[in-house]
Amino acid sequence: MSIEEKIQSKLLQWANANSANLFLREHERSCRDLHRWFARIENACKACDILECHYAHGAIIFIESHDLAEVMREKQQKFLVGTARWSWENFKVEILKAIAEAEDDDEEESEKESEDEDEGRLSPDEIKQRLYNWTRTSFCYPLFKGRSEELGRWFLIVERACRESGIPPAQRTEAALLLIFGEIDLGPVMLARQEVYLRETGKKYWDWSDFKQDIREVVAEAERKDTLQFAVAAAGKALKVAGCAALLIPAGVFLLHVIGFTSAGVAAVITTSSMNSGQSPHLPSVNRRHQQRGLSRRADDCEPADPANTVTDRLNNALLNGGNGYTLSLCPNQRYLIQAPITFTQPNQEISTLGYPTGDERAMLVVSGPVADGKGHTIAVDGTCNDCDGVKLRNIQIDGTRGDSAPTDGGGNIEMGGDNSNQLIEYVRSFNPRSWTCLHIAEGPLTCNNVVVQNNDLGPCGVDTFQQWADGISIACRNSIVRNNMIEGATDGGIVVFGSPGTLVENNTIWVLNQTLLGGINVVDYNPFNGDYTDTIIRDNLIFGGFANDGQTASDTRGSNYESAIIKIGIAVGPRTWFGDRFGDNRNRNGIVQNNQLSGAFSYGIAVTSSDNFTITGNTLVGNTTFIGAQGPNCSDVDHVPTPGPWIVDWATVGTDMNEGSGKMQTDFVGISDGDSLTCVLPPNGGDFWPFGSNPSNSSSSSSGSSGSGSNGSSSGNGSGGGGGGGHAAGIGIGVVVGVLAVGVLAFFGRRWWMKKQEEKAHYNAAREMANRPSFDSLALAMIKANSFNFLVALLFTSFLHVSAQTYTVTNNCPSAIELFIGETSEGSLATNQSIVKTGLGTSAGFFYTKDHGGVDDDGDLEALRAGFYFEPDYWYYYLVKDDDNLNTGISITPDQPPVSTSHHPTLYCDYCKY
Repeated sequence: MSIEEKIQSKLLQWANANSANLFLREHERSCRDLHRWFARIENACKACDILECHYAHGAIIFIESHDLAEVMREKQQKFLVGTARWSWENFKVEILKAIAEAEDDDEEESEKESEDEDEGRLSPDEIKQRLYNWTRTSFCYPLFKGRSEELGRWFLIVERACRESGIPPAQRTEAALLLIFGEIDLGPVMLARQEVYLRETGKKYWDWSDFKQDIREVVAEAERKDTLQFAVAAAGKALKVAGCAALLIPAGVFLLHVIGFTSAGVAAVITTSSMNSGQSPHLPSVNRRHQQRGLSRRADDCEPADPANTVTDRLNNALLNGGNGYTLSLCPNQRYLIQAPITFTQPNQEISTLGYPTGDERAMLVVSGPVADGKGHTIAVDGTCNDCDGVKLRNIQIDGTRGDSAPTDGGGNIEMGGDNSNQLIEYVRSFNPRSWTCLHIAEGPLTCNNVVVQNNDLGPCGVDTFQQWADGISIACRNSIVRNNMIEGATDGGIVVFGSPGTLVENNTIWVLNQTLLGGINVVDYNPFNGDYTDTIIRDNLIFGGFANDGQTASDTRGSNYESAIIKIGIAVGPRTWFGDRFGDNRNRNGIVQNNQLSGAFSYGIAVTSSDNFTITGNTLVGNTTFIGAQGPNCSDVDHVPTPGPWIVDWATVGTDMNEGSGKMQTDFVGISDGDSLTCVLPPNGGDFWPFGSNPSNSSSSSSGSSGSGSNGSSSGNGSGGGGGGGHAAGIGIGVVVGVLAVGVLAFFGRRWWMKKQEEKAHYNAAREMANRPSFDSLALAMIKANSFNFLVALLFTSFLHVSAQTYTVTNNCPSAIELFIGETSEGSLATNQSIVKTGLGTSAGFFYTKDHGGVDDDGDLEALRAGFYFEPDYWYYYLVKDDDNLNTGISITPDQPPVSTSHHPTLYCDYCKY
């Protein structure tokens, strides 16, 4: 039997034993369908101990469409002949291509139709709205972040988005320009090139094939020049028409064009300046076109944070006077020290950060009002006014500034909902609330309806001291959607569903680090809807309990957690589970809890009491799990605390329609005699009871965000280019032209230097949080040595103040020799357990890495994990840089001297066992 046949046999046996559906059906072709299928295959392969490099071999037999399966087999053969690699990532990209090719058979002719036919043409606003609606339901990440290796997949996603949104093939390029990541300047660059293309060719649309070739070359040029400034890379680069280099753009004019001037606009500004000496030049309105396309506006269109003593009134007055549909734009990278809630006042208003960034650049509202005697300022944003239908809170951060203080009476960081409908909260980071929740959607007079809460990152929320807890998300609104949120460090409920009939809670990720969480998802509250959970669906969520963090040796299966952190109940159903007999014999009813996954340490996986007509099926354990805990001091003397376990139900308190054999409860539930007040259990105080595993915080060394609270400063950013604007054709002195061009060039290279510094800081910023934690002293070294392909970089701080004394000791702990590189220069082969000492490398040693074990891709591009060192006066920082999709070795960095912020010597490491 071949390896492929063995893999397929394993998967078929597992699927039959677990009644699992692993098939990709004929009609399943959307990104959502494919991503769910990928997840099902991955979970099955992990359960069968199949290596990731073999996932693709097993997946093919579960493709129901014979034609698609044959296409994928042909692709597999070509890959194996050409590269000997048929990775899971290759498979996922190729099946997307195959489906796109099958659906696009007749689109080439459509794209060649005369552009004089305007029937069906969409406005820019309509394209933007259709794409926005598509991204709300699609699992495909739609934004291009500027890396050439992402382009092929991104082109497929753009084509799929257009096809599924009804955007004509001729307008694909317009859609693509909206799907370029807003925090790089590539979007304005390509818009500027589009304007030249359309003007010089006389066409109404930029041909999709021409656009794809052009953006490939611009990105490749940026990578060749090793710059993040695409305007610099594109300056003077020829545009392609039908594959030929037909259009040349003067470099200096192109730089100015991207900054915010058309070629005509340059003349207009210079002439006005020279003719009106001493007066402020009047800039033409060149940003209107870009604003219609959802790109960044000029920096002076945002409301600044300073002066701080007026900021609360200024923000509230802007909303009060802005009217229906007004957008209050906050400035990126600024902290707003607010003394009272910022309050929506009219329908369809929006509060957001200019340019809609999704990282630490998001503006931060800092709750700073007075607190006394347990009462005071707790709310940052309030969207519960009587006329707040359709308001949006987007792309900002909120720091509740609670710190170690006791909770304050009041509302959450964010209060939305009330007697309103159709609100949106997305890409918001909310943490450290002074009161009981990071985000609350209130029911109002039970009329709140259709609120969407998506793509937010929440936590930490509260502390795990008794009755000082806080929720991540608290939802009490009908027919709402809570999806794709990341919730870390909540302490009461990760997501608490207060009835909310008709609400969908799906694809959220909840995990704990150093605090215990009472409940991952709570379906326990009887009020305010009198137990009505009709059509409330909790599905496809991922909940991580605690994991061991004391270091793993080869023989370890469990370890200790320094903070004894667990989730007491993964999903809690029914009021008795939480409140005991407070609600008497009342029951929650009619909800659905399906296909959720749990991993890590819990007391109970799903606990069910006092419920009628609930459907609870398809929930599974993934990875490593343990169930631990015992009766705590807050448990009643008369209560019997059940033995910890994954699935428990108090059959005496649930309806007969849920009894065994009803089909409404998965068959592995175990009956208990008393399910009251289960959160009174306590985890063990130390001991090797926690499983080893990973969650979103520890699964890689390069986090997508930092826990810092942002930075003060004035707004920054470039205006968007484009637009028309007439201009004077004469009166321009050559010296003035050269001067303005020089300013443009200097501005870009100055910004390039600044962006490089920001990029360097971003690399170590994510690592600094782990490096400053008082843990992992000498434990990481033993852990690294236990694994397969790892080498150790030990940074020895002989002096913080003497750069020349910096010493690096590199030890190879791999079972075989590796080739060591420092700053792109080979240091030769390093045998197993051999060390090399390097001194005199100065402040710019470059990255330490090895290309072995897959550190270079098929195109010769470096994908290796790298250790880096960043110097500021008097201080060294150390960090790791990891490729998104590859990890070739493990690396640890151990300082010889303690960091200035702790007395420990924290080891920073990215651990990986490669087979």
